[in-house]
Amino acid sequence: LGVNLDLYNKVSKGWLIDASVRPESGGSSVLINGGNVNNKGVELALTWNDKLSKDITYYVNGNISYNHNNVTDVPTASGYIVGNSNEAYNNAAAVYRKAQTGYPIGYFWGYKTDGILQNTSDVNAYVASLGGSKSNTLQGQNITAGDVKYVDVNGDNRIDENDKTMIGKPTPDYTFGLSFGLTWKALDFSVTTNGVAGNDIFQS
Repeated sequence: LGVNLDLYNKVSKGWLIDASVRPESGGSSVLINGGNVNNKGVELALTWNDKLSKDITYYVNGNISYNHNNVTDVPTASGYIVGNSNEAYNNAAAVYRKAQTGYPIGYFWGYKTDGILQNTSDVNAYVASLGGSKSNTLQGQNITAGDVKYVDVNGDNRIDENDKTMIGKPTPDYTFGLSFGLTWKALDFSVTTNGVAGNDIFQS
């Protein structure tokens, strides 16, 4: 039986980031060393090697790790770096932020949703909750049953850019794997599996 346990708390400093420059410089941005990100977590691996007979041996390996990723400093006036546009579809605004102080790297940035508007009554109730004006919804005057119900995150009775927030992250909290191997004389057989959990996928 083999056991391996690792605990870590790693701070990476001075990674390359895009920093905006004054317009009279002739450029839009410049790469600088700045910003800190912290990764901390635990990794556990277990291994079992044994033999069933003189000719048959086998092993079982299992591992699991947990990682917490957090940006601790972004040296820009806004405290964040916007992601690239046009990645979800042509002319689309950025659907993620590359980095922001207090958040995981590359997290998804957008509107929270609260289901689908089922019928006219549902639409009317939703519009009423936003001050009674369809103009306060993201869909505007065209809002109808079947549309997405967006969440008024900042509580100003209007759905707009100010309601965008963290809606997910691409980096997993957990990574795990399991492998099994069997050897009989000159023949061997093995199976390896792995997976992740705690992350989100953006489909575009």
